[in-house]
Amino acid sequence: MGRKNFLIALLIFVLILLESKLLCAELDISIVFDEAKKNLKRIDFILTNMGYSTGANVDADLFYDTARKHSISVKNIHYIHSSENRPLFFAFFESDSKDLFYVDSTGKKVKENIGFGKVVANSHEWDRKIRDKIFSGFEFSILTFTHMISSGAPYEIMKAGEFHNHICPGLWVGYLISQFIKREMKPGEDLIVFAIPPFCKDDFFQVRFDATAGKRSIYVREMRDEERKLYPDLAGIYVFLDRNKEPKRALMLGFDIKGIKREAKIDENEYPWLWRYRLNDWIVKNVRICEKSVRVIKEVSVDKEKVEKLKRGELSLKDL
Repeated sequence: MGRKNFLIALLIFVLILLESKLLCAELDISIVFDEAKKNLKRIDFILTNMGYSTGANVDADLFYDTARKHSISVKNIHYIHSSENRPLFFAFFESDSKDLFYVDSTGKKVKENIGFGKVVANSHEWDRKIRDKIFSGFEFSILTFTHMISSGAPYEIMKAGEFHNHICPGLWVGYLISQFIKREMKPGEDLIVFAIPPFCKDDFFQVRFDATAGKRSIYVREMRDEERKLYPDLAGIYVFLDRNKEPKRALMLGFDIKGIKREAKIDENEYPWLWRYRLNDWIVKNVRICEKSVRVIKEVSVDKEKVEKLKRGELSLKDL
């Protein structure tokens, strides 16, 4: 019995080793581009998690050289953040036809038409494809990125989407709030973000304002029950620092996401990915309207002591 268990364990080890070798195999970029060209009339954009995934070895210089040979501008390559253990993927997109060719380090190769109208009209079929992980788990990333590319979404939302790894209504909230904050900021001022409550919006601030936990410029905590009742649409607290890095004032901002959903006629009983996908579409077409959904709940003067208490979670929001 002991020898049998040893052989089983050895077999499992060998299979794991073989799998890791396969995942770390080198992808021949020239062949990948050739296959994409065979499947698409033209390559307009590329999505990839190259630089994040360790799923395969890629010659980066060859990748850029090959992209240039195919007349693909560097600005039309989007780098989607992922954990290092995800498969390395390349998704080639043709803007006019909305055809996409997907290939990854597991050997998967897929061609799909991912036009917004076609995906929405065939949502039941696409829900099955998403559950089957047709793009190895990157389905929402690819669907939302390509649609925002086609819709001419602002550069800032695309960059934040790369970091967030998809584009969703919560990330749009971050964009709309950041637009408001930029209008409020005085020359020389800096910002501390209190992500209360935390949701996708806060990844936008990390990209646009370089507000990161490591730099102590973003702090995260959930709302207490009494705070949630007082401020049901709270979308963060934003502390403005003067030129000497001294806190002077804070804005408690709200965001009317329910109002936007009503305007867009969103049915949250749809597939979760679908109503978010549709709401993205409505927001990108109605950005000016959506900017009105940001409101100041209150503006207060703050000092270092009050901000430190807020950082440590010692200060209730009703006492701010």
